[in-house]
Amino acid sequence: MELTFEKYDIDLSFIPMHEGISNSSYMTTFNHGSKLTAFCCSVSSDLLLKEKWREVSDCISYDYLTGEISDFEHWNSYLVFICSFDVPKALKYEIENDKLYMRKLVEKKPAGSDDATSEKSIIEMLNRRLLFSHIDLSGYKNENTSIPPLLSKWGQGVIDEKISSDSRKEHSKNAREVWIKAALTDAMKVASDED
Repeated sequence: MELTFEKYDIDLSFIPMHEGISNSSYMTTFNHGSKLTAFCCSVSSDLLLKEKWREVSDCISYDYLTGEISDFEHWNSYLVFICSFDVPKALKYEIENDKLYMRKLVEKKPAGSDDATSEKSIIEMLNRRLLFSHIDLSGYKNENTSIPPLLSKWGQGVIDEKISSDSRKEHSKNAREVWIKAALTDAMKVASDED
């Protein structure tokens, strides 16, 4: 099964409407049910992009990323600005290097793309930029050799204890705090024994 983005029909009313900006969303699902989401904003001018990109990002963060989504989707959501103009390098750099909430991309609308072909061209761009569909791995041979990681006693302890990494759940925080206290006590004992 080849991964590809599809139109994701969700209510985007949490993103403010502005003349010159149109919003859409796309998603792909991996075989274990985890979703990768891309919010796309088609922007008509560099001034509008400069004035509104943070607002759009904040709204998605506050109203979508804090909702009932999986940890995987929380860390694998993207905001893509699709522009029909050449974006000034400084503005593109500022937007793409802002990693708060989610990764952001600034893409030029493909030449010859109109409203009738824009959804198809957006999906092709998302597949290329986020799923690396342009990379051919057909000649790659997988030997299924596993190289086990070399972990410290404490690193292995995290795995053995099966401590959840969900930082948003209180029981996960408590389990980590208990483990950290025990690991620090153990480390102090080891250090004092070496003296």
